Amino acid sequence: MDKGDNQKDAAPPKGKRRTQRRLKKADIIDAILEAGGILSVAAENLKCARQTLYKRAATDPAIAAAIEEGRESLKDFAEGRLVELMRKDTGPGVTAIIFYLKTQAKERGYIESQTINVRGLTTRDLESMSDQELEDAERKLGGSG
Repeated sequence: MDKGDNQKDAAPPKGKRRTQRRLKKADIIDAILEAGGILSVAAENLKCARQTLYKRAATDPAIAAAIEEGRESLKDFAEGRLVELMRKDTGPGVTAIIFYLKTQAKERGYIESQTINVRGLTTRDLESMSDQELEDAERKLGGSG
């Protein structure tokens, strides 16, 4: 057998140590919730690879639910801080909070614009079309339904 055939026995890259320990489900869930569903932070706290957490979440519904719960909790926290800051002042932290909400809480209405894709045409495509192009697109879309 060639050395390259058995990757399992190959040494991990320098600076990386292969661990044989099995992380306990409860420890994983606690770390994920404490990290607000941010798996890189949870993995660092657990001293494991982030990919390990993704793999466990893919096979364990309770771990996947903890990720979602942690992320929702972080969104709640950001919304609460935004409300506090809105009542007080508009310090530099407001921009970071707004950025987080616009990227992570879109389903809660934190968006600047919405792009809708219908049969390959987006709202941005439609905005840039001439009247004739819009009529042609309408005819094509209406005729193919």
